[in-house]
Amino acid sequence: MTRKANRCSHIKALIGLGLLVVSAIALSACSGSGAPPPPSASQGIVQDRAIPDVPLISSSGKPTSIAAYRGKYIVMAPFLSLCQDECPLITGAFIALQRDVRAAGFGGEVVFMEITVDPGRDSPARLAAYSKEFGADWVMDTGTPANLDTLWRFFGISVQKVPEEQPPKLDWWTGTPLTYDVNHTDGYLLIDRSGHERFSDS
Repeated sequence: MTRKANRCSHIKALIGLGLLVVSAIALSACSGSGAPPPPSASQGIVQDRAIPDVPLISSSGKPTSIAAYRGKYIVMAPFLSLCQDECPLITGAFIALQRDVRAAGFGGEVVFMEITVDPGRDSPARLAAYSKEFGADWVMDTGTPANLDTLWRFFGISVQKVPEEQPPKLDWWTGTPLTYDVNHTDGYLLIDRSGHERFSDS
């Protein structure tokens, strides 16, 4: 199977699993039965561990953290605004999932969140521009390199700065040639209302 086919297969699985999980969240919110059951362990890593309160910066430039959304379910993914591979597909998947959650009347129960793996370029202003340009109507955060390194190490997300392919692609925001890329673990994470990681598909 080609690399491209592997990526497409991974995204399709993510969308399908995401729909299943979000449906479970909606059902549990409706019934008041507490946290929804996690997906099967065969689909990822099922666990229950508290997330450290790592300082982040919102796309509006204000201090924030994952803990700021305590009391809501969080569907979170690592990304970078200049991603050339999977991230745009994740954005598309989030748009579809968010639409379904809102249509079911549970928009206030679930937070969709993307946090950058590229703090050197993903400033609050760039994240705000990305949201407007690509219709990413959800939480988008950045942070200091040290804080983001702490966060991604906790989640087991690998991040590696690599040379840009040649000829370089252009920055969608500035129109200038890119000078590097960032390889990172794909997938997404589910966080429950108490701020505990429940599932990782990464």
